[in-house]
Amino acid sequence: MKNTVIEDARVLTADYLPNKMVHRDNEREAIASNLRPILEEEPPIDMLIYGPPGTGKTAMAEYVVDELEKHSPEVLSGFVDGFGQPSRFEVYYKLLRDMNEFVTRGGTSTGELVDKFEEKAYDSPMVVVLDEADQIKDEKVLYDLSRFQNAAIILIANREDVFTDMDDRIRSSFSALEEIRFKPYTSDQLFDILQDRRKYGLRDDSVTDSVLKLIASKSNGDARVAISTLSNEIFRSSVV
Repeated sequence: MKNTVIEDARVLTADYLPNKMVHRDNEREAIASNLRPILEEEPPIDMLIYGPPGTGKTAMAEYVVDELEKHSPEVLSGFVDGFGQPSRFEVYYKLLRDMNEFVTRGGTSTGELVDKFEEKAYDSPMVVVLDEADQIKDEKVLYDLSRFQNAAIILIANREDVFTDMDDRIRSSFSALEEIRFKPYTSDQLFDILQDRRKYGLRDDSVTDSVLKLIASKSNGDARVAISTLSNEIFRSSVV
C-alpha cells in the first residue's frame, strides 16, 4: 500500500543534502573563505573540520563545494570516505573518477593514478575532501596531497588531534591547517532541522511540533540520530 504521509522519502534520510543548511552560517562562511583563493589562482587554505558525529561536517563540506562548482565550473572536486580504510590506490581511483577521469582498476598501478592526479592538479583548481580522514591508514596519501599547491584539502574527523600518531612530515605539511569546529546542535536547532524535513518530506500536519521537539530533545545534539528517529517513527506509524 502506498504511504500517504510521505511526500519525498529522500528528505527523511540523514544523507540528504538540503538546499539550505540551517544554523551553520559561521562554519559555511569559514569554509567558503578558505576556498576562495583558488578562484584567484592563489594557494588555498587547507582545513580540518572536526566535531562529534551528526553535527553537519560532511554535509556542509559537500554543500559549500557544490556551490563553488556551480559558480566556477572549472573547479574540480573529489570526495573520499576513509571509514573503510581505503588504500592509496583506492583513494586516487575515487578522486579521479569524481573528476570525470577515465581510469580502470585492472592494469593500472598506484603510481600511474598519482601521476594522472598530479597532471589534473596542475591544470585545474581542485578541492579534495577526505571524510573520516583519521581512518586512512596509508599516511603517504596525506603526504602526497599536501604537496599539490593547486588543490584545497579538506580533512573531516571526529576529533581535533587527528595527526597525533602520524609521521612528523605529515604534521609539518599540515602545520598551517585552518581548524573549523562543529559543535553539537542544541535541541532548538535540531527542532528547526526536523521542521525542514517535515516541510519538504511529509504531508502537512503529519507530525506535530510536540513530537519533533521530543525527538530533538532526546537526540543528544546529533542530527543524524534525530532524522533517523523521525524517519523510523513515520514508517512505523504509517506503513500498513
